[in-house]
Amino acid sequence: MRTTSIESGEFMIAGSNRFYHAFDHIIETALQEDIGPGDITTENLIAPGAMGQGFLVAREPLIVAGIDVAQRVFEVLDPEIETETMFHDGDSVAGREVILSVKGKMQVLLMGERTALNFLQRLSGISTFVRSCFF
Repeated sequence: MRTTSIESGEFMIAGSNRFYHAFDHIIETALQEDIGPGDITTENLIAPGAMGQGFLVAREPLIVAGIDVAQRVFEVLDPEIETETMFHDGDSVAGREVILSVKGKMQVLLMGERTALNFLQRLSGISTFVRSCFF
């Protein structure tokens, strides 16, 4: 396991699953681009120990893709984050359904949400389009 700080521009990597390691570099790069050395607003407005829960909700019907990558974004930031997926890649989701639930430190939830959403939206958009071409 490699541990470095957000301030140095690198992120903690937890776990030993090869699937995750294949995406960790991409996730780290996206997080670096999104929050850089840290999220100044979150760090100044949210107490470091504050806990919370968040939900990623589909705005419209879609085909899920990238759910494991979205989960991994939060795990890279904090291995103690709790995630629960309600769907798997390839599942059809109606609008206004919860796709992913995350629970843990509020600072981590806020720092990871944009990156997780970016991956999930892009990949689900592609899978939804592809499915529409064949069905």
